[in-house]
Amino acid sequence: MVFSSSSLSTAKQFALSVVIILSSSVFSAVAQESVTGYEYVGAGFCQDASGNTYDFYAKLGLASNAECATACNGITIAGLRGFVFYTVGYCYCQFEDGFVTSTVPDGFGGSDALSGTGEITSVLSSTDFHCYKIDVSNLLLICQMEIGTLKFDFRLIHTR
Repeated sequence: MVFSSSSLSTAKQFALSVVIILSSSVFSAVAQESVTGYEYVGAGFCQDASGNTYDFYAKLGLASNAECATACNGITIAGLRGFVFYTVGYCYCQFEDGFVTSTVPDGFGGSDALSGTGEITSVLSSTDFHCYKIDVSNLLLICQMEIGTLKFDFRLIHTR
């Protein structure tokens, strides 16, 4: 680790290094915990069967994958496929191509420039990112409906 400030003493640099390493370890440890309603796919960016990544809404400053799942579940548009949790606290809610629009939910950023469709099937390997897909074994009913330009996604989830 490189420090740009020459004013830090060696002891302060060491203490800062330990804090940074420990906080990275905490984020890495929570990245693979189980999350109700989701299945862990692997370390990396979520991909569809053709190797495409998904459009997303992103939120910063979340401490765990469970917080990321909660944030994604709170987005009230259709097309949610899963999420990617980045170990420094970034959350990327993964959406089917065509569902992310310029109307961004409060507290989120987003991108509609990607082309993932269908179920998340694999990851584009990256150790600091962790992909989770919706656990379809918990879904009792899923229905998508379009009325004009509005798209709706209804999910009835059974938690064991």
